[in-house]
Amino acid sequence: MEFKPDYLHYYAPLTGQSTDYITVTNTGDQRYVFKVKTTSPKLYCVRPTAAIVKPGEEVKVEVIFLGLTEEPVPEIKCKDKFLVIALPAPYDLKDTPVTEAWPELEAEFKKDSVSKKIKVKYVMEPKQKEHVLAVSDTTVQDTIKANRDGISDEKLQEERTTSITEDTNAPLSTASSKIVDTGSSVVDGSIETEAGPNSFLIILIALLVLLLGWLYY
Repeated sequence: MEFKPDYLHYYAPLTGQSTDYITVTNTGDQRYVFKVKTTSPKLYCVRPTAAIVKPGEEVKVEVIFLGLTEEPVPEIKCKDKFLVIALPAPYDLKDTPVTEAWPELEAEFKKDSVSKKIKVKYVMEPKQKEHVLAVSDTTVQDTIKANRDGISDEKLQEERTTSITEDTNAPLSTASSKIVDTGSSVVDGSIETEAGPNSFLIILIALLVLLLGWLYY
């Protein structure tokens, strides 16, 4: 049988209730029963005070400190103690409570009993609680709002950028169109300019032909 811990610790403020635990473990291959006793029964509530422990089984005993009437001086040393006694229980107790069967078992198996004394310590400093990150609803809402605002700003910035890009590209497109059109005019103009001298030569040749024909005639 194994009993833990060596000390039960109760932390300030000692005027209130607090709880520590005794662990009873059956490390053997036969069934045991155990019983918990204390020197200060008015200050503690023990649950369970007695129970059966099967081979390989573990029982956690809750020891509730009910609190003092006033806060003790810091130098105080607690003299409270607990005694855990275990006895073999080879018989089937059926529905008989352990507390009722205890005297008979103790009379028969006292020589095989296993026990341990567990002392109590008062700790004048408050117990350090595990640090848990608590986020209030307000913080959550603020975070959500901030995220939403951030998304809105990004979208707004994107829309503004798109608008500026479109505005910038629009004149460029128009200018390009105008440049293309102007290019067409230049091309057309060059064609017309080239067509002008050709017509003049044809007319000149025709006049020369007429003149020569008139002279020969």
